[in-house]
Amino acid sequence: MQKQETLGVKTDEKYKNYELDSAEMDEIITSINAYFKFKKGYLDSEFNLDKLSLDLRISKVKITQALNVQLKTNFYQYINTLRVEEAKRLIDKKQDANFVTIGYESGFKNKSTFYKYFKQITGATPSDYKRMLVE
Repeated sequence: MQKQETLGVKTDEKYKNYELDSAEMDEIITSINAYFKFKKGYLDSEFNLDKLSLDLRISKVKITQALNVQLKTNFYQYINTLRVEEAKRLIDKKQDANFVTIGYESGFKNKSTFYKYFKQITGATPSDYKRMLVE
């Protein structure tokens, strides 16, 4: 029990020297969501926090804090969730889905990373997910 309490405090402690309040973090999350809705930078396997920070003109620390505190996720988990959502959309759209191709089209660098995050986020492999769609 002691360990869990320590972990809960860590996130808040980690950002105690930064002066972002809840409203500012909400604005940052709104900016991030709008950016990805229109730009879809996550489809580029080389996309990273530096690029997002530069494009939004928001510091990496502020982006990281907003994601961690408001959404309880980190940058790469957030990006991979967007990529898995794109993969799900492509699997649903394409009848003759080649999962490796879909992984690349969704922004993953390789097959193993795609399968790992797809299963982690959806609880199913891409082929199991496809099977569930047709049942």
